[in-house]
Amino acid sequence: MRAKLTDLGIRQMPTPPSTTYVWDSTLSGFGIRLSPKGKRTFTVQRGKSRQRITLGHWPALSLSDARLKAKRLLCETQDATPASLAFTDALAIYRTTHMSTMRPKTRTEQDRILNLYWKPLHQRHLRTITRTDISEILDTLADKPVMAFNARSALRTFINWCHARDYCGPFPKFKKAKSTARSRILTDDELRLIWRACEQAGERTVSTALVYSADCSEVSLDGPEEAVSPRLPATFSRIVQLLILTGQRRGEIANIQRSWISFTAHTSKDFFSEHSPSVSLTTSSPNLCTLTIPKEYTKNGTEHSIPLGAIAASILLPIAQQLHQTSILFPSRHSSSTPFSGWSKSKAALDKASGVTNWTLHDLRRTWASLAARWGIPEHIAARLQNHRTAFHANPIRAIYNRYEFQDECREAMLAMESRLLTLLEADTICTG
Repeated sequence: MRAKLTDLGIRQMPTPPSTTYVWDSTLSGFGIRLSPKGKRTFTVQRGKSRQRITLGHWPALSLSDARLKAKRLLCETQDATPASLAFTDALAIYRTTHMSTMRPKTRTEQDRILNLYWKPLHQRHLRTITRTDISEILDTLADKPVMAFNARSALRTFINWCHARDYCGPFPKFKKAKSTARSRILTDDELRLIWRACEQAGERTVSTALVYSADCSEVSLDGPEEAVSPRLPATFSRIVQLLILTGQRRGEIANIQRSWISFTAHTSKDFFSEHSPSVSLTTSSPNLCTLTIPKEYTKNGTEHSIPLGAIAASILLPIAQQLHQTSILFPSRHSSSTPFSGWSKSKAALDKASGVTNWTLHDLRRTWASLAARWGIPEHIAARLQNHRTAFHANPIRAIYNRYEFQDECREAMLAMESRLLTLLEADTICTG
């Protein structure tokens, strides 16, 4: 909209239902922005990039003074406009400044998304990237709404950071996307099929016992430790088994380090002879093993201690006893210092081996919570075991005064869950129809 700006005309301008610009017909690039809240702000738009600069609010800034400021800005040389950086150059600065303040897990995920999904933009200059360019890439992820949501969120954070440094304009507006909440839980038969596929990959069975030397100084699994089929790695299979048993997040399990695991002196041949995975566990079982995930690796930034039963411990113990304190139990194929990363191919192989489709690893977490409710585990205990702090700190007063950690109750619940899961997984009947 264009009009000759005058003091009387500005005073009489109606408040619009949405943000509106009125450009001065006598000075190109100079105008006033009208907001739905009644604010009137002088602005200048200049250069090929159509950079907009706020001059000040009317009436604190008079029309004559605003026009004078606008003329000075419009007369500045083109060299005053910041140079456009390439996407990769800006990303390098973003990594060393902004991403360095993120939690390790968030930093890794953001870097992965920006490098993977937005690679077509890497050689482009930021000021040349348009809404159409972004939309075309998002369209390729139309069949993966969660992935598209995360990709756009990561790019929006990066572009807005660049805009704050005047490397480019703001992130273009899109219709607000919704990350649809999943409701899928696996049936008992599906859990059995997945568990058995993981057993075959790692040559483990539910009743597999640990084999100790005569002096209990060495420990190994009863059978080869490597996967029979390279398509379904034993490392991935063990992670999936732990997800079924504990209901934790896949990233937290994949990042487990030796120092996170504390074994008691009772973790020996005597314990497994008394509490073999082939028999039901009871709530009176001793404190076998505790997994403590540091706050830097949890989603809510809170340290999380998880009591483990005999089956989960039998998966971790043989690996942990062979590693140094800082070693990762489930490393990637390419580096022992980085956690497992071959999720997509391994998950596809597991789907083929088990015959179970249309599920995600996070569905195991939802399934665990549903089984806990079905088997009578108190909701606040199940929430603690899954590190859902908001579930038991909904009342801010209670969160301040109630500092009891329910450690005994959590261990009893976890052992009870493992016992019930053992019964479920050992069942012989699987309904294939």
